[in-house]
Amino acid sequence: RGAAVAPAARFLALGIDAEPHAPLPPGVRGAVAFGPERAHLRELAARRPDIAWDRLLFSAKESVYKAWSGYGGAWLGFEDVEVAWEAAPDPFPPPEERTDDPAATGRFRARLLVPPPEPASPGTPPGPCRLPSLLRGRWLVRDGLLLTSVAVPRPVPRPHRHPHPSRTAPKESAR
Repeated sequence: RGAAVAPAARFLALGIDAEPHAPLPPGVRGAVAFGPERAHLRELAARRPDIAWDRLLFSAKESVYKAWSGYGGAWLGFEDVEVAWEAAPDPFPPPEERTDDPAATGRFRARLLVPPPEPASPGTPPGPCRLPSLLRGRWLVRDGLLLTSVAVPRPVPRPHRHPHPSRTAPKESAR
């Protein structure tokens, strides 16, 4: 079991998940991967067969669900989120360039295919405090575990601009 905390003033939602670094049981992949995710899993497995991409997809969606449900969302199914892995030099080296480093890391984007939930906190205004439909996350494979996280930053309010006094004050005529 694990837990994570983040300052509410800086984050709307947080989701984390940890899974064993092993392929999903037979039949589960079809319940987790949809559309372009299935083809992408095949491509990733061909490039990095040492990573259990199907379990990583499961974990990424679990992190999204935890951020969603902690924010006030109702049920969110695996089919309601589409995950895309952000290609970066580190997680995808060709076999001849791989190192003995036991850790693999990367980032992912998760697109909500359903409307985001309204905030669970009473009195929170809708609008800019809604969960965005595109979430960004990170993943790590190390020591036999897959770890994923999604942290949704709170939007930074635009500063209230006061007009400069010299631009708004009536000009005195020079005599």
